[in-house]
Amino acid sequence: MSMKKILFAFVIVLMTFNIALAQNRGNGRGNGNGNQGGGGFLCNGNFFSGFVNVSVSNMNFGNYNPAIPSPLDSTFGVTLSCVNGFFSNFATLPPVSISLSTGNSGNYGLRTMNGPSKLNYQIYTDSTFSTVWGNGTGGSQSVSAGYNGANSQTIYGQGQIQPKQFVKPGSYADTITVTVTY
Repeated sequence: MSMKKILFAFVIVLMTFNIALAQNRGNGRGNGNGNQGGGGFLCNGNFFSGFVNVSVSNMNFGNYNPAIPSPLDSTFGVTLSCVNGFFSNFATLPPVSISLSTGNSGNYGLRTMNGPSKLNYQIYTDSTFSTVWGNGTGGSQSVSAGYNGANSQTIYGQGQIQPKQFVKPGSYADTITVTVTY
């Protein structure tokens, strides 16, 4: 079984709501809406079952106040669904691994958003903020999906900015690449 990768990117934004999403659809069959693209791989390994569509929502932290003593949290989702097949409503997702890039920081230890200065944050695989979502290196883990026998599945990630980072006011952003390996 050969391993293939589909790449998508999403943007993490602080204090702005106009979010652009870049993607590399490769040979996929996406609808071109900016944050969705067909993965180019099949549900059930069968053309009649359709293709796997990958959709990534952006993570928006909103306004950050460093004087508030608690962290600022946000979520995003990676949705996989079987589409465009004769039997896609009855198809099941194949097993996949979902990994995230390091973004601006270049490492998984501490991600950074760029803006007037640098703002540290992290992305986790769980709501307890204990497992860093990455590619399995540098203390991070990728996420497995598609094992539930369902037609679609959304995997949620949790973002967190620690308090007391007295940075210059302004807009901060990071771009993270989502890699789906099947």
